[in-house]
Amino acid sequence: MKRGRILTKYQALTLGKACPPVLWSAKVQHLYSTALDGALADSNPEPSQTYEEFAAMEDEPNEDGTGRFQIGQDGRFDIAVLVEKDFDGTATSISDLCRFLEAFFGLPVAAVTTALTYLVTKGRVSLVDQAQQVEFPLKVSRRKENRGAVDAFTIFDVISEYLPATAYASLFVSSFPIFDPTEPASIIGGRACGDRLAVLSAHSPGGSQRSLFLVAVHELCHTLGIDHCEAWHCLMNPCTPERDEDAALELCPADLMKLMHAVQESGRASLDLIKRWELLRDLCAEFGWTKDFKWFKSRLSLSAE
Repeated sequence: MKRGRILTKYQALTLGKACPPVLWSAKVQHLYSTALDGALADSNPEPSQTYEEFAAMEDEPNEDGTGRFQIGQDGRFDIAVLVEKDFDGTATSISDLCRFLEAFFGLPVAAVTTALTYLVTKGRVSLVDQAQQVEFPLKVSRRKENRGAVDAFTIFDVISEYLPATAYASLFVSSFPIFDPTEPASIIGGRACGDRLAVLSAHSPGGSQRSLFLVAVHELCHTLGIDHCEAWHCLMNPCTPERDEDAALELCPADLMKLMHAVQESGRASLDLIKRWELLRDLCAEFGWTKDFKWFKSRLSLSAE
């Protein structure tokens, strides 16, 4: 059997039987060229998370650490972008990030300034609640490859106590570089945990606004319960998107269907795909992301045929 047929079957399994024509048809297939090379295809005989698996996911995290909590549960509908009290980024960059996230997810997004700030003393790094005068020591790497980077999961331990009451998911923007303790020599752009919480480093390895926003969306998708995708060219590919300017800025049809399900399940909002693609197209034009602007322009054009 030719590899192309295997990948077509692989993609079909992730979509399931409920995929509406606006999400996928043969005429848009070229926009979602497979992310799998030959070796990876041979090593992945089974598809990654399917739409049906996502829809049936329970609140408890699965073996990949992802849980899916219904949007609107306990009155939580929003996405919160949490920033340090003395965050050294510009207000405009946080504002643009919020605008991009709101267009992408179709949910309200708000920036929330916390009372937390970083404190560095004699090689130790802590988050300090300036209002309560409480200090939370963080684990810091001493390795040559990433000396001074903060363990993302020790940040989670602190931030989990500062989540807004209305936030379905929260993203903490860290002014410090971060690493994943399961990869001790790493420097990462972001990480998510099963508590609807993600952390984003303002020191994203890619360094560009695009890479920063891409990582933010990728990690927030994990908080919604969307796992990595290995069947399509997709924002949820398990590569290191912060280092890859060719990484997709949009979800594949299967993962976009999961996002639609999650948003519509709340009973408060629905995801208008055409309006969403228009908003993302316009933001890409504003930010100067020419390649992404052309992608969304093509997607809209094909949807209108």
